[in-house]
Amino acid sequence: MKSKVFNNLFEFWGFVADKNQFLFKNNQYYYSLPKNGSWPKTIFKIDSKSINLNKLKSKITIDEIPNSICVPDDYFLELILKDSNFYLKSEVKAMVLDAQSIANKNENFESVQRVKTDKEVKLFSKIASKSFRYNIPFEIFKNLIKYSNTIELYIQKYKNEYVSCGLIFIDELGNVGLHMIGTLENYRGFGLGKIMTNKLLFEAKKYSSNHIVLVASESGEKIYSKIGFQTYGVLKTFAL
Repeated sequence: MKSKVFNNLFEFWGFVADKNQFLFKNNQYYYSLPKNGSWPKTIFKIDSKSINLNKLKSKITIDEIPNSICVPDDYFLELILKDSNFYLKSEVKAMVLDAQSIANKNENFESVQRVKTDKEVKLFSKIASKSFRYNIPFEIFKNLIKYSNTIELYIQKYKNEYVSCGLIFIDELGNVGLHMIGTLENYRGFGLGKIMTNKLLFEAKKYSSNHIVLVASESGEKIYSKIGFQTYGVLKTFAL
């Protein structure tokens, strides 16, 4: 089950990077390297059996590739990374929800709207950048909204201010992932994230996916567990 989560996330990163022309591949790993150093900047889909860590470290040291390696529950890869002086930087939980458990009723989602215009893309980018504390240029998402059968972006208004964002991504296997659910710091605690999540789940149902997937921090895991998501694994990030 956890492979569905990792596959959706890696495909999402690859999709974003490919459509913006900063996805690079070789026979050992993929990496996303935006020109301005913003999100998503990471190494993923590593082949633990063929990876040359000495060469990888050299490339990281000279800033040729990102100093961020994502490892999806791979004990052997974790072990050799630690033996090569990489340290654990962060980790998130891989979570899955049975799509059949999503309520059919259409709740009041009037405060949430789908992103369709350049102005709305700028709002999404601004909210996401502030919520996650890393720069996400408007141009990255501008290049994505035309792929309406693959990705849907949403923003949420609260008291005449757009303060929350989120998106769904449909991978090639038909699984739907929830990504970038964020709320501006001053507006947290009002239940806006829950409304956004429920809206994304409601929209996800139309794709007839058997499972809805996401990755969550430790605090986020508690919130999503209450909705019905179950944890199946851990995605760890290592760096030098």
